[in-house]
Amino acid sequence: DTDLIRPIIEETASIAGIRYKDNEKLDISLRVIADHARATTFLIADGVIPANEGRGYVLKRIMRRAMRHGRLIGIKESFFYKICEFVVDFMSDHYLELVDKKNYISKIVKQEEKRFKNTLTTGLKITESLIKKYKSDKLIPGKEIFTLYDTYGFPVDLLEDIAEENGFSLDMQGFEKEMSIQQEKAKKAWSGSGDTAVDERFKKLASQFNTEFDGYDKLSLESEILGIIAGKNKTDEAKQEDKIEIILSNTPFYPEGGGEIGDKGYIKSDNAVVAVKNTKKYAESLIVHEAEVLNGTVKQGDKVIAEVDSDCRKAVEKNHTSTHLIHKALREVLGDHVRQSGSLVDSEKLRFDFTHFSPLSREEIIEIENIVNKKIQETLPVKKEITDIDTAIQKGAMAIFGEKYGDTVRVVSVDDFSKELCGGCHVNNTGEIGLFKITTETSVASGIRRIEALTGMKAFEEMSKMYRMVEDTAGLLKTVPSKLFESVDSQNKKVRELEKQLKELTDKLNSQKTEKLLDNVKEKNGIKVLTLRADEQDINSLRNMTDVAKAKLKSGIVVIGSENKGKAVFICGVTKDLTGKYKAGDIVKKVAAVCGGSGGGKPEMAQAGAKDINKIDEALETVYNVI
Repeated sequence: DTDLIRPIIEETASIAGIRYKDNEKLDISLRVIADHARATTFLIADGVIPANEGRGYVLKRIMRRAMRHGRLIGIKESFFYKICEFVVDFMSDHYLELVDKKNYISKIVKQEEKRFKNTLTTGLKITESLIKKYKSDKLIPGKEIFTLYDTYGFPVDLLEDIAEENGFSLDMQGFEKEMSIQQEKAKKAWSGSGDTAVDERFKKLASQFNTEFDGYDKLSLESEILGIIAGKNKTDEAKQEDKIEIILSNTPFYPEGGGEIGDKGYIKSDNAVVAVKNTKKYAESLIVHEAEVLNGTVKQGDKVIAEVDSDCRKAVEKNHTSTHLIHKALREVLGDHVRQSGSLVDSEKLRFDFTHFSPLSREEIIEIENIVNKKIQETLPVKKEITDIDTAIQKGAMAIFGEKYGDTVRVVSVDDFSKELCGGCHVNNTGEIGLFKITTETSVASGIRRIEALTGMKAFEEMSKMYRMVEDTAGLLKTVPSKLFESVDSQNKKVRELEKQLKELTDKLNSQKTEKLLDNVKEKNGIKVLTLRADEQDINSLRNMTDVAKAKLKSGIVVIGSENKGKAVFICGVTKDLTGKYKAGDIVKKVAAVCGGSGGGKPEMAQAGAKDINKIDEALETVYNVI
């Protein structure tokens, strides 16, 4: 053990309450945890967060492996974040950058531990039963592996570790077979199945046709129809109302890609007008226009004017440039770990997915909006240039993880604020965007957040709508918008006070009602027993009534039945002197069973629920038989 790892091992042993070098099996786990804690700390400090791909997936695997080894040495609560905090403190003299990121590292590790805790607990129990079940074969079948993975989310690589430690093998061939069956089912269930065949069809056409895109600066140009496809077949012409796909020699229509929707617009000839509904790109140089003939007849070889819907394109450009501004703003506010993991840009709105470990606070959202709107007001120039990939990266251009780039790339720069590799359509300066407003911020997957936003007039309309709602609400409360918060707060305080008074009155009435019903106390085997029915009472009121009855009885058993919102509820109370012989949980279970329900609780107080409200009285009668 080196001087760099031994202190981390000792810290882990201290948390586990064991001694290092006392047990070889435990020592292995201690070394694994220490090594993985060090790796985890430096990876997170370097901007990596747990994810399902790339370095994020490596991080997730080593974190979860360490957590599992924590269980092996007897640690059941969250602990790994403490080890990582120790790593920061221990190594801070040599790695000063760790100190500033200590809270950030701890927060990410805590969240991953919390997320994985239930999966680990359930998975380990099932794995333990599988080890016993297949003890003679020493082979866990593929179907069992798949169930553990698909139903319970237990990582296969973790199962591999456990199997190896126990001298078991995994039927990975069987697992892959089950995965294939599942994927096939998913394909059949997906309404978009059949796209593969479409791709193959266009791959053949790509060898015959070549479309030149010339639409970054032109929204209208002269072109020629190279091909027309109706259904799955090429055709020479198409008439009014025919739905077709058109291939042009050159086009201003931007094809769907990089999260940006395809352009819409019109293709016009001397004899026809065709509405383009979407534009897609197949293979390397085949651009296909999905269209409908509005009037006339269109033919292969026709000379045409191709016109992009300029309003739609301009709206898309505003939204696309805004995603670049968001990306940079997110990294400034949240940290360098933020990476784009998906986007959707259309003429109505934008959607931006990014790596981050927790929901954004209200303050963070406001700060991001402020940064983006400030850059819009500064009317920064947006430059686009073609260069080689190495030069672009050297100049600081960000590449999107998972995207494929050729040797030559297009770089979009928003002055010196943002620089990204991007082939999409953008404004010429940020002032064209006008306004930016975030509408939602949600989670889409583990470690992936999503922002949806509006720009330009759409953002203005949304903000106007929200202000009108504020005005209308203020009107209902007979105040002005500027004092709406104070008015709502005042109303809430009044409501809480009224609710408090109502509860006090209800408790008082229930107490009086309970005292009157004490005349109905019966004795069974020398024990005082009170059963009563109190409909439309909430659970707290029923508990209070039970406590009052127990206090008055001094020694005895109380069971209250109630119908509340179409369901049967039972509360059972047993005075402390009787809990050695009678348990409230046992009694209430048997009573609720009459109504088809179940429940449980502590020896002195328990509750149960049931669906059959018609048997509440019958259930209360069984109390005496139970006792």
